Amino acid sequence: ATTGYSIEMDGSNGNTIPYYSAMNTQTMTINVWLNLDDAGSVEILDRQTSGYFEFYVSSGDLKMKWANRTVTASGVITVGQTQMITAVMSLE
Repeated sequence: ATTGYSIEMDGSNGNTIPYYSAMNTQTMTINVWLNLDDAGSVEILDRQTSGYFEFYVSSGDLKMKWANRTVTASGVITVGQTQMITAVMSLE
């Protein structure tokens, strides 16, 4: 397992996680702090390589696309409020 890897995002749209060969995309946890001005459509982060994933907000719903699956959490985003969002994924 790989632990202790983090990135700092500048708040702009389109935060792509750089390639990291030791990153385990079979089992992982993503934790972010959000404070959105608009919950219409915003990409939180993604990794567009083999084993890709996307974490984003669309029409006010939080969505996680991973391993050709999409999970939606409706009603969890509050505009203008700081929130901690954690996603735990496992293909095992």
